[in-house]
Amino acid sequence: MKDDQKSKECFNDMVISIGKETISFLNNLYKAIQENRYFKEVIADITNPFEQETKKEDNHTIKNSENLEIASKKCSSNRWTKVYEGAMIHASKETTPNKKRTLTYLVGILPFTEDAIRRKAYRMGFKWKKGKLVDRNS
Repeated sequence: MKDDQKSKECFNDMVISIGKETISFLNNLYKAIQENRYFKEVIADITNPFEQETKKEDNHTIKNSENLEIASKKCSSNRWTKVYEGAMIHASKETTPNKKRTLTYLVGILPFTEDAIRRKAYRMGFKWKKGKLVDRNS
């Protein structure tokens, strides 16, 4: 009888600890998404929480070089959709704050490189004036 109670207590403790770890992994993923971080390793932690610690440390050291590779190949899988074009149109309007009309801001919000954004702006009939995106007619 004591063994059954002990096993139930151990099982309950295990369930509680796994639940807390899962919640912490989900919190980390949520924070990574909010910060626009590269969260491949966070997802790996959630899908396989029993992975060895040494492997996790290796992933964290490689993380920076992977970010550089992904940043350079940023636009390979993305297409210019109406949503992205709408963001460009919004940035070109005079009512939009100057801070949100710069190329660095657009690179931050759009999944394309600087060159791709510049080319698309010219194709859409916009130009860059004093570092701001404006309509060619103005």
